[in-house]
Amino acid sequence: IMRTVAEYIQSYPNSIQAKLFEIRDIILEAAPNTEERIGYGMPGVFLDGFLVYYGAFKHHIGLYPGSEAIQKFTKELEGFNSSKGAVQFPYEKPLPKQVIQEIVKYRLYQQLNKKAK
Repeated sequence: IMRTVAEYIQSYPNSIQAKLFEIRDIILEAAPNTEERIGYGMPGVFLDGFLVYYGAFKHHIGLYPGSEAIQKFTKELEGFNSSKGAVQFPYEKPLPKQVIQEIVKYRLYQQLNKKAK
């Protein structure tokens, strides 16, 4: 069982590790001072609850920000496979840094407002 985000990332081949480090950096740049830990077998970023999970799959990196975030950014995520609570970024395409950061900042905003209530 993976205990740390570093162990998770290091368990993949170098080419996939590079994408995982890239999405991790994008997420942490948008949400500094958050906690990283493994949940559902994937890396997650937390602040008074989960913000996003991400993980490596056979053909893509998956980002799991929850259904509200996916709905809110439907237009920006056009061209990527997505489901109710997840979006897939194929390995052969560059990661859409701006969109990922907007999603993470939206989740941060949701969490901070939830806490304020």
